[in-house]
Amino acid sequence: MHDANNNNLQIQSEDQVKNSSKDKNENSLNEKDERKDIFEDGRHQLVSADKLVESEGLFIHFQDSNQNDILPETSNDTSDSINENLFELSDKPTEKFIESSKDSLLEDKAKSSMKGKSISFYLRPEMGVGGYFKNLVTSDDNLSMYVQERKKSESNLEEWIGSFYLGMQYRKWNLESGIQFLQRNEKFEYNQTKSSNNYGLTLADIEYSNGNRDSSYIEAWYINYKSRKVIHYNKIQQWNIPLNIGIDVLSVKNWSMGIQAGILFSISNQVKGRLLNDQLEISEIEDLKLSKVQKTLGIGFNTGIYTQYHLGERFSLVGAFQYQTFNASIFSGPIEQKYQSLQMKLGLQIKF
Repeated sequence: MHDANNNNLQIQSEDQVKNSSKDKNENSLNEKDERKDIFEDGRHQLVSADKLVESEGLFIHFQDSNQNDILPETSNDTSDSINENLFELSDKPTEKFIESSKDSLLEDKAKSSMKGKSISFYLRPEMGVGGYFKNLVTSDDNLSMYVQERKKSESNLEEWIGSFYLGMQYRKWNLESGIQFLQRNEKFEYNQTKSSNNYGLTLADIEYSNGNRDSSYIEAWYINYKSRKVIHYNKIQQWNIPLNIGIDVLSVKNWSMGIQAGILFSISNQVKGRLLNDQLEISEIEDLKLSKVQKTLGIGFNTGIYTQYHLGERFSLVGAFQYQTFNASIFSGPIEQKYQSLQMKLGLQIKF
């Protein structure tokens, strides 16, 4: 009888242990489900029990209460059981790490958004050299021969450009203005011959009837010829205010390329040197009566392409190839003299 009671108590004890173990397992699974829910917000998704959590390229690792890293064990088991080591974590460190990850990602997105929308300012000094085409015409047919003689006596050389720009950039767009100095060099070359009738003592060749020849000074009318060759380098100097707008159309690593166009406001036009006047005589340009130098040329136009190499966050080299022209003639009067320029420029751009 006593042994039977002991056997009944032993069976009950084993049942209680089993029930207790079953309750613990159920509680453990419920606790794991609760911990699993921690990761199932909008951006953190638990992939599986044997994989790490991945969110937008960020891998999250887990730590236990002793700050030791816990990595999931890979297994080929396809059962629904969850790796025990993965979820035996303290709640506070895991939740704190996830919250910190969210804040970090949001902050990175905000910085990236602000960077994309920010406006930067820059300055750029630059120098350049170019060539040009000159159009010299007249509407007066009586001056056509004079214009032809001028074309023969004048030849193009080169032009130099110096500019200083202040600008701002918004994403791919840029807007800039500044000051531009331009100097065109021309060569003037002309052989001038003059003749005059004079009466006085002159050396004359005398031929006698017998065929003999002799030289003797006599008083008579004679023609005096004078010739001179003049070479002079003329300068055409202009000060302009450019206003340009451009856009980057291609970016590869540290390189970018774009197109640009704008207008120029002429504030000064000066021409220095020598030219032929309408009497086909060599004259200083300021002494010309037929053509007077215009002080300004109004509004011009430029367009071109540019390329930029970024040396760092603040500095970059900028090269440009541009076309530039003014519709106005540098001279007023019946003769028009206009220019079209092709320029190559190089500058250092500094952000501030």
